[in-house]
Amino acid sequence: MPDESNLQSIVQRLECVERENRRLKRLCLAAAIVVGALLFMAQAAPRRTIEAQSFVLKDASGRARADLSMAAGDIPTLTMRDGKGDPRVTLGAGDNPSLTMSNPDNSERIQLFVSPDVYGLTLSNAQVNRVGVGVWKGAPGLTLYDESQKVVWSAR
Repeated sequence: MPDESNLQSIVQRLECVERENRRLKRLCLAAAIVVGALLFMAQAAPRRTIEAQSFVLKDASGRARADLSMAAGDIPTLTMRDGKGDPRVTLGAGDNPSLTMSNPDNSERIQLFVSPDVYGLTLSNAQVNRVGVGVWKGAPGLTLYDESQKVVWSAR
């Protein structure tokens, strides 16, 4: 019987060592995952800068539908176009920012604008201002124009 008890003691000790070995493996794996996660999170996202004179957004058929460019050399301008490529909405920045919206054939448009002396809104047809509403040097005003852009009525 001493041999059997000795064998049983060895088996118990071996099972104990195997349990400790499994725990140690799990602990090492968990530590490796934590260290890997910390290293992964510590990496800074690369900062990218894209520089260009112009960006053009094209639709699936290759037509330009929007562009961001420098108009007149130093005025950042965003233009959105219809399916034919005609400008429909233009946003211009710089010293005199403006927003212009037009119908498909550009025969009618609305423009919001700001400049040092005046800010306001114009309604136009066929590139001729028909109505102007604004504030000029602090005084509000409304002007109506005929087809030849002659002032029909004005109030300031």
